[in-house]
Amino acid sequence: MGLQPRFDTGRARRKNAAAGALLAALVCACAGPGELARDGGAEKANAPRVELGADLVYDLLLADIAMQRGRERVALDAYTRAARQTRDRALAKKALLLAMHLKAHERAAELTALFAELDAESRGRSPEAAGFAGSREELALRLLADIARAHPEQEDALREIAEMLTEQARLPGHAHILPRFREISARWPEEAALHWIAALLAAELDEREAALESADAALRFRPGWESPAMLKLSLLAETSVAAMQDFAGKFLRAHPRAARARIHYGQLLLRAEYTEASLAQFEKALAQRPNSPAALLFSGVAQTRLRRPEKALAPLRKLLAAYPQHDQARLYISEAELARENFDAANEVLRGISSPQYRLDAQFQYAAVAAARDGVDAGIARLAQLQPGGEGERVRIVMEHEALFRKHGAPQRALAVFDRALAETPKQADLLYQRGILAAQLNLLELHERDMRAVLQLQPENAHAYNALGYTLADRTARFAEARELIARALELLPNDPFILDSMGWVQFRLGRHKSAISYLRRALDIRRDAETAAHLGEALWVSGKRREAREIWTRGREWSPDNTTLQDTIERLWRDASLRAPAAAARAG
Repeated sequence: MGLQPRFDTGRARRKNAAAGALLAALVCACAGPGELARDGGAEKANAPRVELGADLVYDLLLADIAMQRGRERVALDAYTRAARQTRDRALAKKALLLAMHLKAHERAAELTALFAELDAESRGRSPEAAGFAGSREELALRLLADIARAHPEQEDALREIAEMLTEQARLPGHAHILPRFREISARWPEEAALHWIAALLAAELDEREAALESADAALRFRPGWESPAMLKLSLLAETSVAAMQDFAGKFLRAHPRAARARIHYGQLLLRAEYTEASLAQFEKALAQRPNSPAALLFSGVAQTRLRRPEKALAPLRKLLAAYPQHDQARLYISEAELARENFDAANEVLRGISSPQYRLDAQFQYAAVAAARDGVDAGIARLAQLQPGGEGERVRIVMEHEALFRKHGAPQRALAVFDRALAETPKQADLLYQRGILAAQLNLLELHERDMRAVLQLQPENAHAYNALGYTLADRTARFAEARELIARALELLPNDPFILDSMGWVQFRLGRHKSAISYLRRALDIRRDAETAAHLGEALWVSGKRREAREIWTRGREWSPDNTTLQDTIERLWRDASLRAPAAAARAG
């Protein structure tokens, strides 16, 4: 089935319990540094005088009761109406923080402007007299900076501020939000929280260098803070695993108890196929936190990828014992038992899965077990019993049919599955893309090109479709210039994708531009270990006369993926051709 772990790359989402505690803390908090801290008697003295009419009393009671009962959306609407009617600063603040907590960013933006105006009025000053530029946007930015300064330890609140700013910055004509927030933050250069918000905002806007600069600033003023370190690790991993390893080594040596950052680093290594290195990080984290759910889960995943199912079971079973509702652990235990051909044990653990989130994954795993034990048709029969809960599930079921046929050596039957599904929904982009990939594997180039171009008509920004078509044209045809244009467009959309970099390196090689090819292929391997990229880089080095280095790259590729047919075929073909041309010279090469 090929279960994939759910990676956290620094854009984490809060857990419900923590969110509730955060909301209560923020809504009740009035003390702290910055403009927000100076509520006190001034706010009471300048509070507007409003008669408590029936509508206002109703909204205030409704908001309080709704909060007590966990109906936060209802409370937000009631608080907002009350704040608008009364123009009361405290009510506007409550409504604002609640809107941020609920990610109601459009409402939050409105309330931010309202609160900023009321804040200036409560001090008996106009916005200009308060030192602002006078625009609602300027007031809002200053207010958000003040909230961050008042609550620097509330990381979820800081993330909410960054998300609000990101939504505003993505609006047409709002590219100035990031630089303006950084200018405002420069008034308090040692506030690490402001630097981290700027880093998050820049990362979301793909301003990579600005994000790294701000993350570094946050760490300079709060050296052991794991969240900016984790963001920096993610940013570095996008372009160079070596650079990520260098920073991680320094940070973790200086802060050896930073288990959260260590686990995140291990996840990034795992994604880049540095599996042994990732396992070492998870094991170090477990030495500090023996019951860490993430470390236990991912150490099991790493052992599974290393084809050590027996070793994978220990951490996964420990995780399940500590957290009996952890259905993702059950899925990986089942996968490990399947690898050991313990079919009954694989099915038994699946029976414990109750979460709707993993319902379909469990059914796919049942099918994988049936196919392994009784043949592919048994697995397909199991899939045929599934009733999809919508279009998304229907697509997933079709793809699982295809994956099961392909895994068991029946690619033509897999193609037929796509044909039937697309006869019903001919414009389903995901199915068109996957059929196109399978068509290329079956050397059905006309079908491949037709499907990929259909995908691009439906999704003009689909970088992977541009890349797939471009790579196929470069690899299987002589349409090199056209292939290069397609891959170049993919790189514009995803400039650091290792698979697209590999494709660009390959088309450059096919065009005879060996130096450029080597550069792109090295960049791809700097981001992710991949045997096929190793095959391409080795070939480019080989024909450039760098045969010793080519053999070193191929050796590493074999270590990463001993069964990769592209790598094996490349080595055999080049070595055979070189030996036929000049056996003696080939023996001395390198």
